[in-house]
Amino acid sequence: MAYTVHKILDEFGTFASMTFDKFVSPFESKGLKVYHKRWITSNVMKVYSDKLPQMQVDLVAYYNYSGWMKRAGLETWVLALNYNRYQSFPARFVEQPLPQTRFGSFKMPVPREGIEIQRYLYPDDWWKEVKPVTCNATLKS
Repeated sequence: MAYTVHKILDEFGTFASMTFDKFVSPFESKGLKVYHKRWITSNVMKVYSDKLPQMQVDLVAYYNYSGWMKRAGLETWVLALNYNRYQSFPARFVEQPLPQTRFGSFKMPVPREGIEIQRYLYPDDWWKEVKPVTCNATLKS
């Protein structure tokens, strides 16, 4: 999915300049559905397939505001303190071309500077390993 989104943005230019239908059509051409009822308020779209309804991707678009990537949507203005603290990061992390890393059997684009972006998205605990409650796995040192 990340490859698809990256490809769409590369082929069509800046997200803000395209129509919504033009943005959604590549997903739909691959048999995916896009639920976008909350797009205006929270800037979130859910991308899924009827073949695998239990799997979905939350897609969030950011815009560059004076060198900082920020989320769009009405909630970002109403809850500005929260969104500025937890939902923004320096634009340099996502400047094109993005570096690639192997993920399973394919390569996908990743932010620059390793996990440095985590300092901005999770400022209170970016360095901690947080396992899901149901996870019993241990890391080997």
